[in-house]
Amino acid sequence: MPHHDWPADSLVTLINRTLTSPKGTESHIVVYRPVGENIVYVSGRLPIDNSGYYSSVAVHNPAALFAGLFKDALRAARYRCNRPDAGDRLEVSRSEHRLI
Repeated sequence: MPHHDWPADSLVTLINRTLTSPKGTESHIVVYRPVGENIVYVSGRLPIDNSGYYSSVAVHNPAALFAGLFKDALRAARYRCNRPDAGDRLEVSRSEHRLI
């Protein structure tokens, strides 16, 4: 399952209300996102010897989330963007390559 490092200013808020239960106990996880909100509540319990739990949940405004994550990825890759003179170009700041 893919792992995502969400930025601190992300459009999604995760509220973790899960507990670790003793080895051998039954797992029970609930994932809930209210309609029209980007707050995801995770609650329940997972035993300490469990290999993990994976789930998917939709977000309210996927285009805005994608744009924010893409902008953060460009920034992390050291692309210079939002320059008034750049137009549609993205200039790589640490190499000679340019995307035009």
